[in-house]
Amino acid sequence: MKVSVIIPCFNVEYYVGQMIESLRAQQLKDVEFIVVDDGSTDRTLQLIKELTENDSRFKVIEQDNYGVSIARNTGLQVATGDYLMFVDADDLVANNAIEQLYQEALMTEAEIVYGKIVRFNSRGEWYAQSHIEKNIYSGKYKNIMQHPELFYSIGPCAKLYSKKVIGELKFPEQIIFGEDQFFTFTTYTRAKKIVFFDKDIYYYRVRELGNKSLTQSTHENAIGYMESLIAVYRLVTQQFNCDNLYSTADSINILREYSNRMFKYEFFPIFKKGYRQRQIQDRALKLMQEFLVLIDDRVLAESYFIMRAVCVELTDIRFLLRFKNRQLFVTIQRYIIEVNEAAFEIKIKRYYPKQYQQIKTIIYSANDLKRVNMRLDRLKHGLTYVWQRKCATKVYRLIYECAKCLPMQKQSVVLATTKQALSDNLTLLAKEIKQLHPNSQITLLKKTSNKLQTYYKLGRAKAIIIDDYYSPLYNKKIRQGAEYIQIWHAMGALKKFGLSAINKGDSNSRLFEQRAHSQYTKVLCSSPALNHIYAEAFGVDQSKIINGLLPTARQLLKEEYQSDAKLKFQRLYPELTSKKKGFICTYF
Repeated sequence: MKVSVIIPCFNVEYYVGQMIESLRAQQLKDVEFIVVDDGSTDRTLQLIKELTENDSRFKVIEQDNYGVSIARNTGLQVATGDYLMFVDADDLVANNAIEQLYQEALMTEAEIVYGKIVRFNSRGEWYAQSHIEKNIYSGKYKNIMQHPELFYSIGPCAKLYSKKVIGELKFPEQIIFGEDQFFTFTTYTRAKKIVFFDKDIYYYRVRELGNKSLTQSTHENAIGYMESLIAVYRLVTQQFNCDNLYSTADSINILREYSNRMFKYEFFPIFKKGYRQRQIQDRALKLMQEFLVLIDDRVLAESYFIMRAVCVELTDIRFLLRFKNRQLFVTIQRYIIEVNEAAFEIKIKRYYPKQYQQIKTIIYSANDLKRVNMRLDRLKHGLTYVWQRKCATKVYRLIYECAKCLPMQKQSVVLATTKQALSDNLTLLAKEIKQLHPNSQITLLKKTSNKLQTYYKLGRAKAIIIDDYYSPLYNKKIRQGAEYIQIWHAMGALKKFGLSAINKGDSNSRLFEQRAHSQYTKVLCSSPALNHIYAEAFGVDQSKIINGLLPTARQLLKEEYQSDAKLKFQRLYPELTSKKKGFICTYF
């Protein structure tokens, strides 16, 4: 048998007919469809039997209601195909998709072949945003080490697996949520060759009838879902360590990527639902502590996203913290900081100074906190949180649009960054502009600048100069007649960046890059030979590329700077005084 397709079913009478029809329409003859009815109490089983009685490719298995994992394992036990595929009972398979995946697997000798998943309901069809943003549907030949974005397609469906990569693997049977991640993670890490087949092959139904949505379910049973995710993570790491297929460094990288994905998209959002419920807040915090301790210290030390979530996002909603849970809250903060103190002292302190100071205060004064002080703090930070999350973005956009309606300040030049301080390039450039144009009105904007003033100045400026990504202007149209100039922090093109880096490692999505760069009126480039590279990277016409050196590069050409640098070098390295020295532009 070439392919075995396993379909667990439970109370899906409204959808099972369409699913069966999509399978019957498949042209591959040497295939078996193993339909496992998991104790349905509606007309599901009856419909399955009626629709499949004249098609010998179908095998129908009846069992009591044990859950989706046991139903899938039942299918695995009887499957005879060289390749396996999983289909959920309310979804659809595209025309001839199974044969296409099978032929692709034979041609490429891939252990896993996957295609595009189309989400649909009565209102339309679309791709999952995370699949687009993470470039799941790009490239062709992959493995999990070089393409950890595959973890963002962690479900077992829409994939054709070689039976060799599965081996004796089974779905965990005592877990209610996220159980399929164990299967997908393990096959990803075992597979040496994973191939993307660039066609729509699977239609995932977004239900509008029947069971409550996942959002509602996770709110009502946040603790149960968190416990399940912890159990899944424990199984995943145990099996991964048992397989022992990678070096220590590669293993840490793989687990870091998976940990970040699970924490970002599942564990932390569900934790916040539990944290907001007073009656279960203590249990939610204990499970957060358990999950963090479960992660290998070496992995956690490399997981900046998890540190940022705990130190920044959790601190932002600490006003919801109950007095009796304050010590547990502090214990979690201390633990994450102890594991990765360098990232806390460097990155959190630099990019989130407000939360950094708040955490310091919380940690060192937790035992002295009075109930009344916590209540006042809760009121203060609660109002701040509501402003930042619910109102601020709309107000900033309104100020920006209103400022654009006012007359342009034709002498106004804004140099802006989202970092704590302006780069040397922007600082030096501001001085040079003032020297050349004494009447110019220079405004320096950085992360700590007043946000209301920032958007007002951006809206009225004649020229806006940046040297990196600048998020305040994403999805905002630059006023007519204004210049939006990118001088880019890296002189030259030592590596791919912007739109040119899509599909490379941890690159952004094409949509993100277009929003970030599409409005530039000019882009600074060090050499005409690189113009085409910059034009491609930023998605602009070459006519918008201007040539010149960055201010920091021009500094190297000044005799005074070279003389000072030589003296400093001699003081620091007297033993090298007799050696020949030169000035080389590396990275700015």
